[in-house]
Amino acid sequence: SRRVPPTLSDGANTKPTSGPLVLVQSESFFDARRVAGVSPALLPAWDRCMAQGAQWGRLTVPSWGANTVRSEFAVLSGLEQHQLGYDRFNPYHRFAAKPINSLARQMKLKGYKTICVHPFDKRFYGRDKVLANLGFDEFIDESAFESAERVNGFVSDIAVAQHVVDILAKEGPATFIFVITMENHGPWPSHRVDVPIQLAKNLALPQSQQIVMEQYLQCITHADAMLGMLHDEVIAKHEGGVLGFYGDHLPALSTIFCTLKFSDRRSDYLLVGSVASETSRKDIEVHQLHSTFLNLQTQAETPQSRLVSA
Repeated sequence: SRRVPPTLSDGANTKPTSGPLVLVQSESFFDARRVAGVSPALLPAWDRCMAQGAQWGRLTVPSWGANTVRSEFAVLSGLEQHQLGYDRFNPYHRFAAKPINSLARQMKLKGYKTICVHPFDKRFYGRDKVLANLGFDEFIDESAFESAERVNGFVSDIAVAQHVVDILAKEGPATFIFVITMENHGPWPSHRVDVPIQLAKNLALPQSQQIVMEQYLQCITHADAMLGMLHDEVIAKHEGGVLGFYGDHLPALSTIFCTLKFSDRRSDYLLVGSVASETSRKDIEVHQLHSTFLNLQTQAETPQSRLVSA
């Protein structure tokens, strides 16, 4: 059954009591080491975050290879797919046509400036009209990346990470940034030979598929480097900072996955806060990332700050 958009949260803006908040939706990302034969050294920043205390695990998402907006809206709204009815296939077309509750709106009520960064055409999926309804104060699109490095035609993850670092330097820690990356969006041409075959030497793939897979994995290393840059900025530099990173869906590599007999449709997620915690694995559904991120932000609020705000 279809549920109407939830009522907006009530409450007055308050002064933030934790550090900067950054949540990254990484295009076509998953821990590719789940595929036998992929280098175990593929994701050093991911492993570093886990070692320092993180919640991580498999993320059940509603699609494979496309339909980014379905995972995106689930994380921002916290709504399950069945609650959207037919709007689940594109919640930005009609469901989010009016202001509704979201992670961004909840952070705004806590006093954070809310910013969405997406290095692509702002009109795609109608984000230029919808994101304000979700509580974002500002939407930074591809026009802010005119001179940025590109990979396979898309703005690189490293360029996006640097832009986020620059935003935090300008706006300060009272900022929530939701990032939607583009670098690892397919297709990955099978004719390119500029990527060394080294990240997955032991895959039993035809040469053309091997080249495609290596290109994909090379972009995964860039996503991991982005995670490392943001960890150093959000977690290492600020008390009470929270960083989240997840894949919207698996890449559109169905032929390769079929050859490799890999059929797990889940992506991966990781959440880390500057407050020390134990590493724990918890497999969740994509809409549950909403409350999980919010809970971690609440835990990151310092006792002293909570006392002052009270």
